[in-house]
Amino acid sequence: MFRQLVLSRPAATLATIVVFVLTCSLGVWQLDRMQQKLDLAADLAAKEAAAPLNANARNWSLADAEHHRMLAKGKYLADKTIWLDNRPNPAGADPKTGTVAGFYVLTPLLLEHSGQLLWVNRGWAPRDAQDRERLPVLNTPQETIEVEGLVFEHAARVMNLGQNSSVANVSQIRQI
Repeated sequence: MFRQLVLSRPAATLATIVVFVLTCSLGVWQLDRMQQKLDLAADLAAKEAAAPLNANARNWSLADAEHHRMLAKGKYLADKTIWLDNRPNPAGADPKTGTVAGFYVLTPLLLEHSGQLLWVNRGWAPRDAQDRERLPVLNTPQETIEVEGLVFEHAARVMNLGQNSSVANVSQIRQI
């Protein structure tokens, strides 16, 4: 029976073998990707658990500081704040307004004694449903402060269809 099935249909036998080998190689590839992601997660956890870096101590390269905790001391440049538009609320709907879409607020921090800038993601703020150009009131300390956070290359990315609106070109609202 086996001989009759295998030898009488060589094309079907060959196709079955090719599909079997391809499927096995895809399984091995998936296992390799899983291990890469586990290694990356372990690396991220180790960097987050390590002692925080001091942004004021030296000029850190992104490669040296990324995913580490960092302490920075300086003054916010409130007039340079940008608002990243169309960001979902990390906690779901805002309990006060019911709003789901809003802004990530990024403010540059002028580092003490070095004059370098460090962009600080200060969190999420709801968008005004009636007027897209109206920004929420933001209390920004004027004195020297110390902040601690994780270093990332960029804010979370979102899909952007078409061109940026004209609002983004004349205000602090950005679609990045």
